[in-house]
Amino acid sequence: MEWRQFIYKLIGVSLQNVALSGVASESSQYGGYPRAHFAIDGKKKPSCSHSVYEASPWWRVDLLDVYRVITVNITSRADCCPGRLNGAEIRIGNSLENNGIINTRCGVIYHHLGEETHTFQCNEMEGRYITVVIPGPYKKYLILCEVEVYGLRADTTSPVPSTLPPSTSASKKPDSNSSNILFPLFFNLHSLVHHSPSSPSFSSSFLQFPD
Repeated sequence: MEWRQFIYKLIGVSLQNVALSGVASESSQYGGYPRAHFAIDGKKKPSCSHSVYEASPWWRVDLLDVYRVITVNITSRADCCPGRLNGAEIRIGNSLENNGIINTRCGVIYHHLGEETHTFQCNEMEGRYITVVIPGPYKKYLILCEVEVYGLRADTTSPVPSTLPPSTSASKKPDSNSSNILFPLFFNLHSLVHHSPSSPSFSSSFLQFPD
């Protein structure tokens, strides 16, 4: 589990799949039938989005607000052609220029997914649009059976710092600066929980500080 997700789980913050309430579109429609929404219907099979055979096919979801994206999960077609997503890029940002494929890249699919769901860590990249594109001059199909996007609205105060201190060996006593890093983290977590009526009770025993 990615460390940000661990901390969210620790303090009882539930990350929702915000793609479910988004609006999907794609570069083309296989068979002339609109299928883009199949990739955000909450079902990993049997329905999938499907482009025509074309160069640089893309699929995009508009989250309808700006989010700090923690993870993106991609599920490909299970019954056929697992290699069709090789080279696909996940782009996140607020621009619709060139159909959103110029936004910042979160990850690239370099292997056959098969029916597996693969998780990409996007480290709180901000954006309203999530675009999946297979770039290049060669014609390909883009097939996505489910795209899940987990994150927080950008105007939500994050309880998680941008970086964590490196892990310390049990045989090595932490230096005096450790508490300077850990205390603000504890304070942020404690404040978030006690200022949120919906959050579960929080105990300092969740975090153990070095002696």
